This record gives sequence, structure tokens and C-alpha cells, in this order.
Amino acid sequence: MEGLDARGFHCDGAFQQMLKMPERVKEGDLTDEAGRLLNETLRTVPFLENRRSRRRVKLGRSEIDLLITIRVGASERRLLCEVKASGQPRVARQACLQLRSLVPSNGRDYPVFIAPYVSQDAAAVCGEYNVGYLDFAGNCRLAFDRVYIFREGHPNPSVRKRELRFLYSPKAERILSGGHGVDFPGLLRRAGRCRKVRAA
Repeated sequence: MEGLDARGFHCDGAFQQMLKMPERVKEGDLTDEAGRLLNETLRTVPFLENRRSRRRVKLGRSEIDLLITIRVGASERRLLCEVKASGQPRVARQACLQLRSLVPSNGRDYPVFIAPYVSQDAAAVCGEYNVGYLDFAGNCRLAFDRVYIFREGHPNPSVRKRELRFLYSPKAERILSGGHGVDFPGLLRRAGRCRKVRAA
């Protein structure tokens, strides 16, 4: 519904809803990659048997992004996974609260938070709620039954990609050159060379 907000700005609820749609689509697209990486990680444990994976599973009135059923010895475990486009601490806390509300006290289900990159602060949040985590950079902590997989120290790959994409984009080159005939990209390539400067 259109109208004015408290500051006098024009508001269009339908348009605002459209702006939120890409985030949901993006998170949905991440689920396949999350499932593939989690299954690869679980295959490194020789006594685990992967039974099946399912997406968008209804659990009561809620829906889980990814559910992976595995067998540990004679017992069966379910990994309930929330996949998010961001691994920031605030997002991780929200996901942990949702996962904890879905995990019963029977010990069969284990909650896992998955995102493209999980920062150390977000990993600490997962530890507070006893929720496992996994990211696309290779960091993870999965601890249940006799299983303990812990990897850390892998940097966020998207940060480096963003820096390189901005630095070498045509727009960036135009900004660097400034249209004054100065070869700034060339200067940047030679920036690694050290020169001795003698004080006057």
C-alpha cells in the first residue's frame, strides 16, 4: 500500500517486497552447493554412511533448508541445516535460535549453520548454542557422537575477488587514469619495487 512514512518519504510496500526477493532466491540457490560441500566433508569420516539428502523439508510448522540423514554405527542421525547468504554474527544468531527451536531433546538431530563465509565471531555464536557450522571457504566445526571435524583459518574468498574486480574494472581504470595521461595502472604494477630515496 502506497503512502508517506513518518519522515514524509513516499513508501511503496509492493516495491519494498520486490527488493527483498533476490535475497531469498540467492539463499535458495546456495542450498545445492551447501549440500554438496557438507556431503564431501562427511565423506572424510570413514565410519559415517550417508543415507539421503533432502531440500526444503517441513518440520511441524517450520521448514528446514537442508536435511541430511546419516548412519553412525547402529544409530541414525539427522543433520538439520539452515543455509544463509550471509555468515555475519547477527544472521548466525538468528539461524541458531531457529535451529534450536526445531531440534528436539531426543539427541537424534544435530543443527548446522551454513553460509558462504562464517567469521570467527559467528563461529563463536554457533558454539554458544552448540550448533555446528560450515562455510564455502573450508572452515567448519561438526561435533556429534564420535564425529569431530574442525577446520579454521581459511580466509573469505569473496573479499579478495571483490578487491580485484573493483581494481581492474574499466570504471576503476578510468578513475585511476583520471584522463590526464598518467599511467596509474602501470604505476600500481611497479609499486612492489623498492626504491632508495636519498635525503636532500
